Amino acid sequence: LLFTSSIAVDPSNSDNLYIAVGAPGYTAGSGIFASPDRGATWTRINPANDIIMDGNGGFRSTGERLAVDPNNPDILWFGSTQNGLYKGVKSGSTWIWTQIPATSVPFGQVPPGGNYAGVTFVACDPNNGSTIVYAGVYDSVGSTGGIYVSTNQGATWNPVAGAAVSR
Repeated sequence: LLFTSSIAVDPSNSDNLYIAVGAPGYTAGSGIFASPDRGATWTRINPANDIIMDGNGGFRSTGERLAVDPNNPDILWFGSTQNGLYKGVKSGSTWIWTQIPATSVPFGQVPPGGNYAGVTFVACDPNNGSTIVYAGVYDSVGSTGGIYVSTNQGATWNPVAGAAVSR
């Protein structure tokens, strides 16, 4: 049984859909899938079980964790509940996924109650052809929570001033 963690539509072609699903226990069957035909068929686009997600977790309503770059539909972003932020880049028919280091965008903390929140949302601003990426991080116990921004496709990240997550 899989639960939807996030869904995204390619802003340049609405036939292209993406979905992140997670199974109870976080890993078995979890993955990011793509559909080129409005959901008629689906293909896994990340290696099996390499990104932990929980589509039915305690923080499932915090925001969209999956985003398509509005200026380059071959770039996807995914915010995991436990493993931080990922960037997927399509090359031909293959997707290459990289994890953004926790030193750039923190993975978040486990809040009271034990449910993971992690990177709670990802959003892309087209910014006249030069995408700005935002990632929200939940941290109820430390000082790393807030919104992080990148203006260079994720090469560097900075916290947005005044955007700390309240506890």
